Amino acid sequence: MSEEEKSRSIELEDMFVITPAFKAIYSSINYEYPDTVSHSVSKTYISANEPPMSKEQLKRYLLENKVLNEMEESDEGLGSWR
Repeated sequence: MSEEEKSRSIELEDMFVITPAFKAIYSSINYEYPDTVSHSVSKTYISANEPPMSKEQLKRYLLENKVLNEMEESDEGLGSWR
């Protein structure tokens, strides 16, 4: 999220919404969200400036969010995850 995007972003419980730069073009869209935390985002988010996830954190994230299938969760499918 760039500095410019930050000014038009909404923070939700588990993600950010970056609204269009030209909202007037999309006037029929309702930009209200039930799980809004803040309409003011104070910090830009640039992945290059954030610490990377460890292998264990990435593995846990992929398993918890069901990105990996059952075979990949098994010992045979984990390959280099071990």
